[in-house]
Amino acid sequence: MVEPLRYGIDPARVGPYEVMGRLGSGGMGSVYLARSTGGKRLVALKTIRAELSKTPGYRERFAREIVRRRLQRRAPAVT
Repeated sequence: MVEPLRYGIDPARVGPYEVMGRLGSGGMGSVYLARSTGGKRLVALKTIRAELSKTPGYRERFAREIVRRRLQRRAPAVT
């Protein structure tokens, strides 16, 4: 279920993507429903908590997750 964005907490836009709602959140960050510029494609957009980005090895782990997700090709994923 898509939850509404929380004003001042959730982003309205990430790069070329318009954030439409929140799909969920957890210890690593949040996942949003987003639309590409021009509205041609819906994606699940995952963001990570800022403090985790400074943890040694975390960025590499996140990059591996992106590769695995893209290989699955079940649904578009954007990070």
